[in-house]
Amino acid sequence: MEGVHDTRPRGECYRHAIIQETYGQLCGHICSLHSVMCCCFISRKALKIQRIKRLIVCNCTSGKLNRDMSAVMEAILTSVVSKVGEYMVEPTIRQVRYMVCFNSIIKDLMTEYESLESMQDEVHNLVQIAERNAEEIVKNVQKWLDDVDSIKLEVRSFKDEIEANKRCINGWCPNWRWRYRLGKKLTKKITTITGLQQTGKFNSVSHPAPPPGIELLPSGNFMTFESTKSAFIQIIEALRDDKTNIIGVYGMGGVGKTTLVKEVGKRAKESELFDQVVMAVVSQTIKIKEIQGQIADMLGLRFDEETETGRAGRLCLRLKKEKKILIILDDVWKHLNLAEIGIPFGVDHRGCKIVLTSRLQQVFTSMGIQRKIALNIISKEEAWALFKENASVGDSNQALNDVAMKVSRECQGLPIAIVTVGRTLRDKSLDEWEEAAQQLSMSQHVVIEGVNIDVYKCIKLSYDYLVSEEAKLCFLYCCLFPEDYAIDVEDLCRYVVGKGLFQDVDTIEKARRKVRIITNNLKASCLLLNHDGEQFFRMHDVVRDVALQIASKGKHTFMTQAGFSLKKWPEKVKFGHCTAISLMANELCELPDGLECPKLETLLLGRNKACVSIPASFFEGMKGLRVLDLSHSRGQEWPKMQDPLLLPQSLQLLTNLRTLYLCDQRLGDVSVVGKLSKLQFLSFFNCEIYELPNEIGELSNLRLLDLTDCRALERIPAGVISRLSKLEELCIGGRSFKRWEVASTSREQSNVSLSELLSLSHLTVLAVFMEDVLCLPKDFHFRNLKRKLCNIVPVLGSPYLEKVEIGHCNKLEFFQHEHTPLPSTLKELNFSYLPELQWIWKGPAHLANLQNLEVLRVRDCRGLMNLFPLHLAQSLVQLRILEIRMCEGLIQIIGDEDHQVRQSSLNHRQPVGFPKLEALIVEGCDKLKSLFSITIAQGLQQLKELKVVGASELEELFSEETKFDVGNEKEIVLPELSYLELRQLPSLISFCSGSYRFILPFLAELQVEDLPGMTMGASADLLYTMLSQGKNLRVLNVKRCNKSCAVFPAKFLVNSPDLKEVTVDDCNQIQEIFQLDEPIIEEEYMQLLSNLNTLNLSQEKEGVTGNGKKIELPYLKELLLQELPNLISFCSGSFQFVLSVAERRFQGE
Repeated sequence: MEGVHDTRPRGECYRHAIIQETYGQLCGHICSLHSVMCCCFISRKALKIQRIKRLIVCNCTSGKLNRDMSAVMEAILTSVVSKVGEYMVEPTIRQVRYMVCFNSIIKDLMTEYESLESMQDEVHNLVQIAERNAEEIVKNVQKWLDDVDSIKLEVRSFKDEIEANKRCINGWCPNWRWRYRLGKKLTKKITTITGLQQTGKFNSVSHPAPPPGIELLPSGNFMTFESTKSAFIQIIEALRDDKTNIIGVYGMGGVGKTTLVKEVGKRAKESELFDQVVMAVVSQTIKIKEIQGQIADMLGLRFDEETETGRAGRLCLRLKKEKKILIILDDVWKHLNLAEIGIPFGVDHRGCKIVLTSRLQQVFTSMGIQRKIALNIISKEEAWALFKENASVGDSNQALNDVAMKVSRECQGLPIAIVTVGRTLRDKSLDEWEEAAQQLSMSQHVVIEGVNIDVYKCIKLSYDYLVSEEAKLCFLYCCLFPEDYAIDVEDLCRYVVGKGLFQDVDTIEKARRKVRIITNNLKASCLLLNHDGEQFFRMHDVVRDVALQIASKGKHTFMTQAGFSLKKWPEKVKFGHCTAISLMANELCELPDGLECPKLETLLLGRNKACVSIPASFFEGMKGLRVLDLSHSRGQEWPKMQDPLLLPQSLQLLTNLRTLYLCDQRLGDVSVVGKLSKLQFLSFFNCEIYELPNEIGELSNLRLLDLTDCRALERIPAGVISRLSKLEELCIGGRSFKRWEVASTSREQSNVSLSELLSLSHLTVLAVFMEDVLCLPKDFHFRNLKRKLCNIVPVLGSPYLEKVEIGHCNKLEFFQHEHTPLPSTLKELNFSYLPELQWIWKGPAHLANLQNLEVLRVRDCRGLMNLFPLHLAQSLVQLRILEIRMCEGLIQIIGDEDHQVRQSSLNHRQPVGFPKLEALIVEGCDKLKSLFSITIAQGLQQLKELKVVGASELEELFSEETKFDVGNEKEIVLPELSYLELRQLPSLISFCSGSYRFILPFLAELQVEDLPGMTMGASADLLYTMLSQGKNLRVLNVKRCNKSCAVFPAKFLVNSPDLKEVTVDDCNQIQEIFQLDEPIIEEEYMQLLSNLNTLNLSQEKEGVTGNGKKIELPYLKELLLQELPNLISFCSGSFQFVLSVAERRFQGE
């Protein structure tokens, strides 16, 4: 260093300089040595050290220095080369192993691959179960399944490559270079597979779906009247007021409070006034846990705490996490302590607003609520207009109008009364109108708390006008369920049929149909409300109050205290005159002894949260009982219960019992049930029961046996079910009994076999679960079967079957026997994980007819070579969805016919096609050459979605084959196709052979990826031809398509005004993104792609070429330029691009 003198002796300095120079030369030699050692084995390390030592000696001039330096260098070099060898030997061995141990690598790969496939099957099963339970699949799980599918495609590609080079691999002259390259890839793939095996060990594959928001709650038809409009505005203003935390909305029962606050909640959420809106129904009996549960469900919160106080604390913490939240508490009858529920407000949470509804204004006064808003009845003019609309009263008949106006006035401006009475009297005669008016005016005064007398009169009138006693009884039975309860049509049917309704009906299905008709009519009269599809419904609380009042008198004497949180049997109530008692949804622990109810026909004790203990003599005083429900609370798992339910011997005294529910219970000995000789409906749904006792076989009048989800059921003795000679419906589905005996076994059977069911001549509904196809007898078919729900059905003899799912049957080869006709009623077929399945159908043409089939899904059926023959395809006129996934042996979707059949089809010009097909998805079918023929493509007029992924040998989507194609059209239009995805198709060259011109006028999204053989340039490709005809494309993603020369030809730019998102990634041969030098571009200033807001370009060469004009992309918000080493400018030449929004954004960043 300048200015610093070296004080060492001169000889030592000279020696140091020599060492420095020699060390520099040594580094160069070691680098050379490293490159040599990378290509050979490091087995002669010592020899190389000697050579380097000699090299060093030659570079030293002093003899003594030679010896000194030799010793120093030997030590240094020995250490360095030893270390280098240590790092180089293992990698070198690994490199050689790729060639020498190639077959072992293949074997290891296939072993790990098969393990991964097994793991995927298990995960896929769990996913299917979760999806059936409406749960949401974890994103990592879905990504893992997708990754496994991708790996499977790659492994199959490797297998194909190995097979193609098999001669070299197994012969005398192996291709070492090829072995090295592929061996290296396979080794990496093994690592990837083992990594997937590790990441695929999921604790759970799903979580509960996001809770339904206020927008999904049914609110009925929100009708805007002056009263509702005024109240609505006042509520919204109060919610916007920072000083107001709690708002009370009050009004008469049936005036429309619930409908109003639901609409307020929806509008508040839509306008982003609140981030979250939740709602709970309080009802007359305040049940803190239920209110907490309703709010928690809408927030996706799950409680671990058992006490109300603990849950309140948890709920309070959760609500405080919401910055702005609206809580609606409906139907409040008395003072409500919000803190006990866990609702923070005021200083505890300024962002939490609460709206309550009540029939009683004094409730809000007792709670100290300052902001009270009244919902008044509607005006006379509005009431008359609403009444006319619901009663279909016109202006032409003045006499009818006069009477109708009187009836309307009796409704006193209450919407529920107006709508109910109006619909009841629709299409009635003038005499009936006058009789109704007289009934309403003379109706006796009835006092029901919170129910206006006029409302009672109107609903009672609607009840009186019900056309049949059956309808009236169904209506009254609905009030036996708790308030705001979601009533299942199936439960109602089993109750009323057990009561003795519909005695003239000979099957359960006919009775069920009658109940559906009645409930639909009651809905049409506004006596019932829709809830969740057609299977469930509710009863308005006002209507239920009136129904309870009606049912408390006359020949039907009902006592209902359902959902009252009772812990003890009611003591002050007299039961001797009751025909029906409902104490559902309480917390009863014990039942009374010595109860005398000689008239009792229906006793409903279901959904009780506590474990009921039944006294030995409990049933002695109710020998006329016909319907008994002893179910536990649904949703609470039986393994958590302490003691099993013990049925007393007095149960056998119920000789008139027709319906018995023992659902969701942990059961002990149930053999006493076998004494109930008149029993028709018996349900053990979701019970812990280990064996069905022999005594059940004595129930000669049993029509329905439900053993669904009895997971612990291990034994159903042989001969029990076959003795149930009148059985119509047998349900052993879900996670239930699966130990079916193999029908062909000669040994004495300890369990039931499916062959027993063949003797049940009345059986119309069958739901079973089985694991082994060998359990099925050869001739397993039923003459009367209308609904069969099995996971494997190789022989179908039912003419009414609509849906079949078959999965995980390793030995199943055929779906249908060749001499048995396919049931034409089938609407959905699902096949999955059937490795030996060879044919879906292999029978004569006259027995093949799937004219009603709408959905066909096939997955992981490796032995399947074609889906169906031509004559079967001709019957698929209703097919809407066709999905084929991971069928690696599939060669054709529609198989070849023998000459005679094919010639017959062509001679008769019978159309071959899928005229109603909407979605076609093909994935992982490596041997498929094309999808369909041109003729079929011309018939896909309803196709909306086309997705083809991972078909390594697919050369074209549609083939030109003269044996099928009889048309001369050279232009093929798919008018409804909006989504097209083509990925991982290495052999795809074109859409179709020949000179056909494809047009997709309504294509909205195009995904193109990994098409190395397909050209997309405007000069030589049909793709842009078809895109240029439409103006609907919104999303375009192009990845790894290396023969593309331009993304946007000029004509395409002009004809794509709605394009919003463009991604071009890893297309190394693309020369330009925008091609603007065509004559069509004439304007001086153009707004091309005027709606484009996202443009992502990665690894391209140039941006834009053209002839020098101003181009604007006015709404471009995101511009991503990535890995563009050759990009000089976004626009070459004299073009000026206007990217105002994106520019400001980039400048800001």
